[in-house]
Amino acid sequence: MEILLYGSAAVEACARLRPAALREIYVEEGRERAFGALLDAAPREGCARKTVSADELARLAGTRAHGGVAARTERPEPAQVRPAMRDAWHAAGEKVLFLENVAQPEQLASIARTAAICGFSRVVADEKKTVPALASSRFWSLSGGAAEALKLYRTESPAGLLRMLGEKYFVVGFAREGGRRIDYAKPPTFPGKTTAFLLSGDANGVPAELISRCGHLLHVPEPAEGFLRYAPAELAALALPWLSSRAKRAGAGFLQRKKEREKRAGGNA
Repeated sequence: MEILLYGSAAVEACARLRPAALREIYVEEGRERAFGALLDAAPREGCARKTVSADELARLAGTRAHGGVAARTERPEPAQVRPAMRDAWHAAGEKVLFLENVAQPEQLASIARTAAICGFSRVVADEKKTVPALASSRFWSLSGGAAEALKLYRTESPAGLLRMLGEKYFVVGFAREGGRRIDYAKPPTFPGKTTAFLLSGDANGVPAELISRCGHLLHVPEPAEGFLRYAPAELAALALPWLSSRAKRAGAGFLQRKKEREKRAGGNA
């Protein structure tokens, strides 16, 4: 798919992390020197360089907030998730972020920035609502380069994906109704599995038909009256840095500890 990036952070990140994706770089007239390092870093083969007027750059980018530079890039479509991929991610201890019904490019960009900071490299999107937004220039540009650090995948069946992930991962979802309130004074404990987080763009968070697929549900509070309304996915993303850094795997439960004591006692008999 063809993506038009704009903004220095997004274009420079592409040149640094995915230089082969660059096809053309457009620089505003009079600002060539400011982007000299970027132009030098871009591939010499297969990447044209053009100087254009501010108006032409605004037309190409679809906005005047282009920062003086834009680039045409080619990206592969997100790959379909397979069980073998899940097994490889789990074996490497990689966290997974699943985005369901997050259809606004601005929300996606905000979540992408948080995900990149938290070390998520595998992001899965539902094919019906979220994948189309991944093809938006606004998503790639507003992420400020964060999207370049993510590996994107797709799934046709959210329930099927959660069922597949649940065999290896402990799935944590977020919802406005129900769920456990996040206590920032106490790190949550999850079973001894790598964690996957589910963020939904639905008004109330994870839809009812997917809640049963979550091993744990966290409560997303309703903003106080008079405050801006944030989608549950955006509010949940704000908690990801804390959850990712503080979450601890639960130790053996009572029955497991009892079995281990009995085994040791039998060995000493």
